[in-house]
Amino acid sequence: MQLSRPYQIALGALLLFALAWFAVLKPSDDAEAVAPAAAAIATPSVPGAAGLGRAVDKANAAAAAAKSSTVAGAEAAAAAPVAQSALTLPATGATGPAEPASAAPAADPSAPIVRHLADGKVVVLLFFTPKAAEDRAVRRALT
Repeated sequence: MQLSRPYQIALGALLLFALAWFAVLKPSDDAEAVAPAAAAIATPSVPGAAGLGRAVDKANAAAAAAKSSTVAGAEAAAAAPVAQSALTLPATGATGPAEPASAAPAADPSAPIVRHLADGKVVVLLFFTPKAAEDRAVRRALT
């Protein structure tokens, strides 16, 4: 079986490349030879790459802090319902804080929603107008 000249040249070049690969890039048992290579990889050669890495680290830390504060806030809101007096606005012209409408504090109506959000569940809130055809269709789809 005979190979054409271009195939012979390509095969010879591939063999030379393989020999050079094993001769130049052969694994070394010397740990000191590996350390400079690792240091060269760790220090970026592209301008701004170190700053970009720090920015990514800061963004990841901020996202983790926001997630933990959101979960902590949701748990605190679910644990301590808001009193009715905190929701009542003062009357016009009043000099002191307004008195609650009833003496018994009402339960927070958003507590179940906050509890479901803290549990990682999906909550869908629908604000609709019964006269709007799109709103009625969305309500039918959700039910």
